[in-house]
Amino acid sequence: MLYLGRNQAAISLPVKPPPHDLAEERAQDLDDLRQLPNVDRSFTPDTKTKFIEEIDAVQTQAAIMSPAQFEMAVSRLVALSGNGHTSVDKNQRGRLFGRAPVRFAWFAGELYIVRVHWPAIDLLGRHVVSIDGRPVSEAFDAVRPYISGTQERARDDSTPVLESPALLQTVWPDTDGEHLNLGLADGAFRQLDALVPIFDPFTLQPVMAIASTGDDIWQTAVSRLPQTPLSLRMPEHMAFVSILGHGGLYVRINGNSNDPYGTLADQLARIAADPPKDGWRWIVLDLRFNNGGDELKTMAFTKSLPKLLAADGNLWILTGNATFSAAIITAARAKAFLGKRAHIVGETAGDRSPFWSGGGAPLVLRNSGIRVDHAYFKQDWSAGCDSIQLCSPFQFIYGVAAGDMTPEIKIGWSFSDYLAGRDTVLEKVRDLNR
Repeated sequence: MLYLGRNQAAISLPVKPPPHDLAEERAQDLDDLRQLPNVDRSFTPDTKTKFIEEIDAVQTQAAIMSPAQFEMAVSRLVALSGNGHTSVDKNQRGRLFGRAPVRFAWFAGELYIVRVHWPAIDLLGRHVVSIDGRPVSEAFDAVRPYISGTQERARDDSTPVLESPALLQTVWPDTDGEHLNLGLADGAFRQLDALVPIFDPFTLQPVMAIASTGDDIWQTAVSRLPQTPLSLRMPEHMAFVSILGHGGLYVRINGNSNDPYGTLADQLARIAADPPKDGWRWIVLDLRFNNGGDELKTMAFTKSLPKLLAADGNLWILTGNATFSAAIITAARAKAFLGKRAHIVGETAGDRSPFWSGGGAPLVLRNSGIRVDHAYFKQDWSAGCDSIQLCSPFQFIYGVAAGDMTPEIKIGWSFSDYLAGRDTVLEKVRDLNR
């Protein structure tokens, strides 16, 4: 009976005649969008009221908006929920409107180019201080209202927007929508043409290149290192494991999903199957690149962690701004089962507790095709969640109350370490266990 609730969030759109013009197309899409807070329970009465008011305001201008303007207007409306799972599909947006041939990443609040397509090869590893004449901090603040969720989640999700001239033009109408103008730390400037991208699994992926056709080649700032850090090796594997010195074990989970090498649950079961006789002295569980997925896939592994550790062993859980959804659940369960022997290290994860998720199939606006993910179930793995009306059904089976999920040691990856092939966060934990 608990699982019946998973169907209650479905959004059924009424049949309407084909639109006669763009104004009618946009009006129909906005009518579809009006249904969102009726099924998405992350909206409060106040945010729902604001949402409807803002839709009415967008309605008056929708017919003269470009596709990019309409996309961003919808994104801003959806972001009024304040919930990270209630969001416009960012991957679809990037494919539709293109991005410059660079990929950004944040290091300690500073923006760097960590990946480039061949026309911008000379920009690899450069520090970006301005975008289209605006300081980077101002650029982030400008796109923030269009990105759902917490400040940490928004920072992680901001780079695809900051890389897209067409999307930035909707925020800054004085730009041309076709070029990205970058100011660099040494005072140099560079103008880049927009490029429809190849999808990147995650920003810091240390591949030598990704190729789909002869010229579609990307390189990363760590491509030429003789050896990359454990956290960046074999990124195509959802689960990666390596033995550390001094009785330690490193386990990285890049996503709560399966890969070509088998189910995630089976891969983690194999990792857990052969601990030392007296257990590992310390285990690192790295969830910094894990954006979520199916929370069930790590349930057995997190429960097995106390058996894998020595009686006085410690678990070190690494989190970052990209740690989201099922990754947060994985971290919470790991912490709950180990109690005071579990330590969170890194940056604040990409969502608060509680959060809302599990909305079912996305709402797809009928004419623009904009996909909107929505939320139905409350998730609280810090304090626990026992409301049969609100909580995820899985909380009744697998729920824990892990307590505060704030990093015990707050530390981010330094860009100089990244370029040198050192993982600042992992090295900190290594030092603590020598």
